[in-house]
Amino acid sequence: MQIARKAWPALVLNGVAGFVDIVGYVALSQVFTANMTGNTLAAARGIAGGDLSQASRRGFAIPMFVAGMIASRVVVHRAERRGRRAPAWLLYGIEAALLAAMVLVGERASQGDRITSAPPGLYSPLYSPLDYLLVALPSAAMGLQNATLTRFGPLNVRTTHVTGTLAEFSESAVAYLVWLRDEIRSHLRKPVREALAASRRQRSLQKAVLLGGAWLAYVAGGIGGALLLEAFALWSLGLPIAALLLIAAVDRRGTAGPAHARRGAREAEGEGARAQRRAGSAPRHRHLGRRSKAAHLVER
Repeated sequence: MQIARKAWPALVLNGVAGFVDIVGYVALSQVFTANMTGNTLAAARGIAGGDLSQASRRGFAIPMFVAGMIASRVVVHRAERRGRRAPAWLLYGIEAALLAAMVLVGERASQGDRITSAPPGLYSPLYSPLDYLLVALPSAAMGLQNATLTRFGPLNVRTTHVTGTLAEFSESAVAYLVWLRDEIRSHLRKPVREALAASRRQRSLQKAVLLGGAWLAYVAGGIGGALLLEAFALWSLGLPIAALLLIAAVDRRGTAGPAHARRGAREAEGEGARAQRRAGSAPRHRHLGRRSKAAHLVER
């Protein structure tokens, strides 16, 4: 499927989000770095119960996530206003740098026994500025990713949370099953095998497959993150960092490739032609105006 070929970054990015989210949950006293719904409810519970420590450390991730989203959308918006393609490669590179900074800061924090792979409940509370920095770095990184690239081919896919993904998957799956039933009923002589063969062109099936794959990639990332965190601590984040750098390199190559250059040349030629037409329209109108005035004097 053409959509599947264009959507492979969505699967990789979902795996990255699942990986980073589980690392944050285990290493940062149950703070989600990509799932702001959980942090919102935990912060609300902390406020209601008078546990300001829980409210602050879980709630602090939310503005950091939003800050990452805002930064990403500002860059994308500025590129769109200039008629250019958004530099996704740059934003993914920044995301990788934020995660790398988390590893380095975490290594320093681990000297004080604040980062551990022990079960939940045995963590030191997040009080120092260094601890809050550890929350800010991955949360901002996930915010960047969430807002950087959501369109893969003709489909919109979020890459840092799965609630919306599962909802859209259900809608697409039902739409496909309804189409398949109608297809079989309206062509009683057509074998079911032919109807299934025609399914590959159905947008609803393509979308359901992509969204289902995105959810599985998130699960796989979470499993991988939990296992590697036990073995390598925060150095396990080297895997999602490498994946982000790979996507950034592929995107950068695409923006600098021959096809992109030809497209840019065509856009530049189109702008030049439009500018020439605008420049030539005013004298022409003035000339036509003089002719009309002269013709009016002759008639008189």
